[in-house]
Amino acid sequence: MLRTSARQHLTIDERIEAIGWDVVERRPDLGPCHEWRGGKHESGYALLHVRPRMVKVHRHILERSLGRELGEEFALHRCDNPPCIREEHLYPGNASRNLRDALDRGRFQPSTFARGPRKVTAAVEAAIRADLAAGMTRNAVAKAHGLSWPTIDTIARRAENPA
Repeated sequence: MLRTSARQHLTIDERIEAIGWDVVERRPDLGPCHEWRGGKHESGYALLHVRPRMVKVHRHILERSLGRELGEEFALHRCDNPPCIREEHLYPGNASRNLRDALDRGRFQPSTFARGPRKVTAAVEAAIRADLAAGMTRNAVAKAHGLSWPTIDTIARRAENPA
């Protein structure tokens, strides 16, 4: 087992026990969450500094529970509670499963620039072309229509070179 550099006499599991967690009722159907009291990522996931890297505590707990390394798999939460490290609330999955869970549970909030292909109606495309013809910059048009610059650029190129 890896040893921490700050407390050489403690294993990762012993450090996790020493730092501890609070029992919090989040999903009564799953039983209470064990919320990590130590360091956390900005998104709330439990972190433990083990030089030279940071260990994701929920991932470590799941690997210990499964008796194997996760490799490319993710450590997913049944409880949708990022600081939870209760092994009964964790399960392995891939990126696709992680995204599907987020969508199913209403947690996925795509940004304007990260939502992937978006259908632009003919009316919106006509308005974009009119704005571009009126001399607006592609950045200004993108902001005005809530679209990404590459989307506006694609529409502008289609207007310049109709197929």
